[in-house]
Amino acid sequence: MNNNSFTLIKLNLIIAPDLDVYEFRILSYLIYCSNERICFPGYDDLNKKTGISKSVIQNRIEQLEAKGYIRKLSNKGHKNKYEINERCFVQQKKEKQEIFSYDWLGDD
Repeated sequence: MNNNSFTLIKLNLIIAPDLDVYEFRILSYLIYCSNERICFPGYDDLNKKTGISKSVIQNRIEQLEAKGYIRKLSNKGHKNKYEINERCFVQQKKEKQEIFSYDWLGDD
């Protein structure tokens, strides 16, 4: 992982009273490595990237699923494949909005 990498985290996740610090950290990493809401890091990867023990990771993954933040998907190629609830993502604006109008310049 590049140390200059970042991901957008919604404020409602940062202040969510039902997420403990481990759940937040794991969910943030899952959001970071997701593609189209799907990710499949193993417990070893989660352990290395978050510093959280594998037993705690397993427990908190179950809690995140019970709380509706993620859903485990069965996949023969990957033991740990997750779909992240769309409410966890910052919605990107689809089109750029012009913040300055050049209309006053005229057509000359």
